[in-house]
Amino acid sequence: MELKKLKEKVATLSTSLKESSSSALNYSKTKLAASRFTLNTMDEVEAFIDKSMSTDFIEKKTGKTKTFQHKIIIIFLDIESDFFSQMLYQLPLLVTKAFSQNITLKLADIHMPWLHKAAYNIKWGPSLVLIENKKIIKNLEGEENIQKVVKTLDLDINKTIATL
Repeated sequence: MELKKLKEKVATLSTSLKESSSSALNYSKTKLAASRFTLNTMDEVEAFIDKSMSTDFIEKKTGKTKTFQHKIIIIFLDIESDFFSQMLYQLPLLVTKAFSQNITLKLADIHMPWLHKAAYNIKWGPSLVLIENKKIIKNLEGEENIQKVVKTLDLDINKTIATL
C-alpha cells in the first residue's frame, strides 16, 4: 500500500513540475516577445533597417573621412514555435557575438501583419537576414543554418554567415 501511495505522489510531483516548467517557459517567451530584442510592427522593422546605413566621420588626428559600416541582423521566426523557445536561451550569446562586431540583432515574428516575406527573401520557415545600407546581404533559411551561426565557436559572425 505504501509503495502505491509513493508512486502516486511521484506522479503528481512529476506532473506539477512539468506544468511549472511549461508555465515558466511561456512566461519567458511572452516577456521576450515584448522586449527590446524583438520587433513587433513593420514600423519597428523599417526603423531598425534604417540603422543599417553607413555613417561618415572625420578622424581628429588625420583629418581624413572614414566610413563606419553598420550591419543589422533580423531573425524572422514564429514566436509560438519550439525554435523560439530555444532562441530564448541562445539569444544572449548571439547578441554578444553580433555586438562584438558592431552588428545589431533583433528577432521578429514571421507572421507579423503587413510583412511581405518576398521583400526580405523569405521563402519558408525561420530566416536570418543580414542587412547593410538597407540592402539584404545574406539570407539564411531554416533552423539548422541559424543554429550553426549560434553554436559555432568562431566569434566572427560575418565569416560564419558567408560560409553557409
